[in-house]
Amino acid sequence: MQLQAPFVAAEASALQVDGDRVWIEVGVETTRTASTVLVRALGPDDQGPDPVAMEQSGTRWTARIFLPRRSDIRLTFEHIDPEGFSFVSRPAALIELGVDAAVFGLDAASGVGPDVAPDPIGDSNRSRWLWLALGLAASAAALLLVTFGRTRPDDVAP
Repeated sequence: MQLQAPFVAAEASALQVDGDRVWIEVGVETTRTASTVLVRALGPDDQGPDPVAMEQSGTRWTARIFLPRRSDIRLTFEHIDPEGFSFVSRPAALIELGVDAAVFGLDAASGVGPDVAPDPIGDSNRSRWLWLALGLAASAAALLLVTFGRTRPDDVAP
């Protein structure tokens, strides 16, 4: 897969799948001299575990990362040059990098799992926000009715 400079291309492959756990090998090619190249796994909240330092072989950098559960996570690469300047790639999903979609139980054409259960935590958070929004709307409507819906005795014409 093509990335922006100073990265030329990146790829990933599943080395070992053991139940829900997966070992992934990741490689990236660079165009500039780097003192360090890191790979970061990003979760759904764009947070992830600590970055992994990659091993250098010329302009190619490789690393093996462990996933405690099968998930098509996104990876970013960080190139740190000898002067300390850092360049971070755009996030790329493991499937984009070449890992077979079947490793994650996904259909390659649709990117959807055959029997993917809804995320109960995400649904719960959405429900909370929906109820909060409805409660705020009802409170605002009640306040409007109390403020503008009441007539005072001196407003009534005889």
